[in-house]
Amino acid sequence: MYDENENIVNAGKFVEIGDHVWVGKDVKIGKNTRICSGSIVGWGSLVTKAFDTPNVLLAGVPAKVRKENIHWDPHCNNLFRKGYRF
Repeated sequence: MYDENENIVNAGKFVEIGDHVWVGKDVKIGKNTRICSGSIVGWGSLVTKAFDTPNVLLAGVPAKVRKENIHWDPHCNNLFRKGYRF
């Protein structure tokens, strides 16, 4: 964005999202943010800063680290289907 004198008003900044990151529905990710590999961002969260630790669960408005050392597998979603028996 520029003002009437062509000066930059809202300079772009970085957004880094690592490998194997699961971002829930309605998540908002702002500029100047980082989500490290293996992390999960909970539904409706607002990410407003850089998180430098991998394998964390981020959630909330603003997002905070809720759990560390998490791991998830996209191939195991059948474990949570209705009627599945352990």
